[in-house]
Amino acid sequence: MAPRCFLAAILAAGVLTASTEAAARTDGEPATRAEVIAEQQAAKAETAAPEQPSAIEAVVRRAQSVLMDQPGGFYPIVDSVRGGGGFAVGGG
Repeated sequence: MAPRCFLAAILAAGVLTASTEAAARTDGEPATRAEVIAEQQAAKAETAAPEQPSAIEAVVRRAQSVLMDQPGGFYPIVDSVRGGGGFAVGGG
């Protein structure tokens, strides 16, 4: 008879614990870890903004575009230094 009473007590404790957890979830707390993560991502999405480059990075990018990129607009082209390639000074 004792094992049945023990089993009934464990079963009753489990039912009470489950009902307490269910009641606690209705207080606005998320029920699962996935819901917690979803709430955190929603809060982060409201305040998210694209990353802005620092002042040094902006200067380096500007210098790179001025010095290394192909020029745009009108600019004269002088041919290579091979023979007949353009203006040359000197004897020879």
